[in-house]
Amino acid sequence: MTYNMLFPEAKTNNGSPRVTPDQKLQTAWMRFDDHQGTEKFWLVFSGMPVKELEAVSDKVLDRDQGEVRDPAQARAVRDFLQTHSSPKPEVTKDSAKKQTAVKGKGDVLVNNIELEHH
Repeated sequence: MTYNMLFPEAKTNNGSPRVTPDQKLQTAWMRFDDHQGTEKFWLVFSGMPVKELEAVSDKVLDRDQGEVRDPAQARAVRDFLQTHSSPKPEVTKDSAKKQTAVKGKGDVLVNNIELEHH
């Protein structure tokens, strides 16, 4: 499994990870890989910087297009996501508006989204 950082990047939000309520964001270069299947996206919201993610945030700006190649850093990201993936947040989808609302309690909210491509 590989981890790729998609945000923050210099072209989006002036490189800042700070997001305000109802702010819309779009990454500039996100793409699926060449293989069919399921891509897992982890969304992380926190009121404070997350050291495990801050340590790899420069990956978005480098030639690796966000891929976290250092095994120790990838392990730290994996462990952070596993630690904060429960309890699961409340997810409400509005297909008509093409919006999803994610609500949770605590200082950190982590939500996993799976997208399939063929």
